[in-house]
Amino acid sequence: MGAGREKRAIRSSLKGRFLLAAGGLLLAVLGFLNYQGYAYGRHRIIEGYSRSLSNITEVVKSGLTTVMTSGNESLFRNFITAGMTENLKVMRLINPDSGKIISSTMASEDNYVMKNPPLERKIVMDGRGIPLSMFVPIYNNKPCQGCHGAEKEILAVLNVELVNQEAADRLRALKNRAMISFGAGFLLIFMPLSLFYIRFVDKPLKSIQKSAKAAAGGDFTVKFRDGRPEGARGMDYRGPDELGRLCADLNHVFGNFRRMKAEFESRSAETVAKMEKMATLGELAAAVAHEIKNPLAGISGAIQVFAEDIPGNDPRKEIINDVLGEIDRLDQSVRNLLAYARPPILRPVNMDLLSVVERARRLTEKQADSQGVQIVMPSMAAAPAVIEADPEQMQQVFFNIFQNCLRSMPSGGVLSVEILPGAGEEVEVRISDTGMGIPADSLEHIFKPFFTTKHSGSGLGLAISKNIVEEHGGRIEVESRPGLGSTFHVIMQSRMAASRKDG
Repeated sequence: MGAGREKRAIRSSLKGRFLLAAGGLLLAVLGFLNYQGYAYGRHRIIEGYSRSLSNITEVVKSGLTTVMTSGNESLFRNFITAGMTENLKVMRLINPDSGKIISSTMASEDNYVMKNPPLERKIVMDGRGIPLSMFVPIYNNKPCQGCHGAEKEILAVLNVELVNQEAADRLRALKNRAMISFGAGFLLIFMPLSLFYIRFVDKPLKSIQKSAKAAAGGDFTVKFRDGRPEGARGMDYRGPDELGRLCADLNHVFGNFRRMKAEFESRSAETVAKMEKMATLGELAAAVAHEIKNPLAGISGAIQVFAEDIPGNDPRKEIINDVLGEIDRLDQSVRNLLAYARPPILRPVNMDLLSVVERARRLTEKQADSQGVQIVMPSMAAAPAVIEADPEQMQQVFFNIFQNCLRSMPSGGVLSVEILPGAGEEVEVRISDTGMGIPADSLEHIFKPFFTTKHSGSGLGLAISKNIVEEHGGRIEVESRPGLGSTFHVIMQSRMAASRKDG
């Protein structure tokens, strides 16, 4: 198992794949070249021995023909015996019809029968492909017909067999040289190639990988180097090769990242400080508002008691009523401040959006009539729009938006409210007015606390509405054109979609 994993690791590494591919390609090329060289040398050796065998056979044939023409049989046998050399193993004459050996340099072969001797010129190879012997027919030419007659076409078949040990030794030596040449060539090329790869590719890559691991561990001050000596100018790489440029690019990227990280940390610290400051201010505002609320109630009660003793036609009565109205407005501002400073406590239930919107409309209807504003609610879909939310909080959302719309229509107009299916599995409450609209430079600030373009109002209503909607997992958007009115989009997830996700 361990050896198998180690082999797989070698094959999966870049160095392993490169060396295996380079080694395989080198083996194939050197093997092909050495095989071609060996094949060519072998062909030359065999061709030389075949030619030598043919020449010897022709010389023997010519001499035998001359001796046979003389008609002296003893001279014929003496020629065959005398013609033997160290390169010849045996010479024999064979009867072409019966295959009987007529004469042979090996006495033991006399009267031996050779089955189906070749009747044409032919070289016979041994099992290693080395020339072993040659058969040559001796034809019944005119000089021979005086003794043998003219009936037979072939008088005999000459068979000359060589001692081919020398050829076998030469082929073995050639094969050994080819194998040594192959091994030496492979080592002479593969070893420098491997060293070159390790020095100029593998070592730089390991250096880069080491730096990358350090960076992955959170050390963003790491410097990427390609493993070679630094340049004369103290650079992190030497030469314009790809690995050097990669190190330079990585160092540049991480340099930018370090600067961005430092800026981010600085801004994060500033943001955290601002958030802590805002939280402190929120707590302070809530505490101040709470401290103001109780005295305001006492002041309002005292003035109301004082107002009971003043006749209705007394001019001071109107002033007291104005004071009470301002106290009520201040009390509403304090309640809004407390509502914004403290996150809403949600008590979600399955609720019908239409009923909540209707309640908010009824609360606004009297003020709308006094301003000449008509509230229009087109016919809704038959299926109720059910969401999971806090009815009281959502009523506050729509009431605040209605109030904002009414303040933009002091001389009358139309307030339109629709409940529509939103994108996907959402439901949207679209509230539009025909008021003055919101300037483009103010549009992005209207949900910020204390921002208002009106002389009346605390600037907290839309900020509180946005907080409530987002606490419910929804969102609120606005679009407006100055002079043409504004449209608010309150988008919530439908209860049907939430049920499917729960299931």
